[in-house]
Amino acid sequence: MESLSLTEIQEGDKRWVLAGQKADFHKDRLEVSIQGVQVDFFRQQGQHVRVKAQEGLLNTKTKVMTLKGQVELESGDTVIKTSVATYLPGERVLLALEEVVMENPKVRVTGKELRVELATRKMTLGRHQLTEVKAVAWKPRS
Repeated sequence: MESLSLTEIQEGDKRWVLAGQKADFHKDRLEVSIQGVQVDFFRQQGQHVRVKAQEGLLNTKTKVMTLKGQVELESGDTVIKTSVATYLPGERVLLALEEVVMENPKVRVTGKELRVELATRKMTLGRHQLTEVKAVAWKPRS
């Protein structure tokens, strides 16, 4: 297929929307491999986490998604970069077990074993490595 667009709705709630530039369906393995993938995972009140990756693999039976290659998670002004992320639909959790770098205008955090709970908006970093606070130049009052 040249392009792909899928939406998962569960109990009347939109869970995610996936778009891919190219896709191949592997019927024997119940998998869809996707190139140039973007997934919007929805939270309450229309908030979402956008994940982009070079490639993805979706199990059509379990709905488990694995995203690989320059994976970027975006939520508000926070961007998280890693090499592999997995979505577990039963728990509504994104896992990134490899090296992650989380950055926003005020802080940069590196570590491993990131767990993003989409329903509760909770992030946990299992193995913290470094936190850098971005300081702004102080200007005295006039």
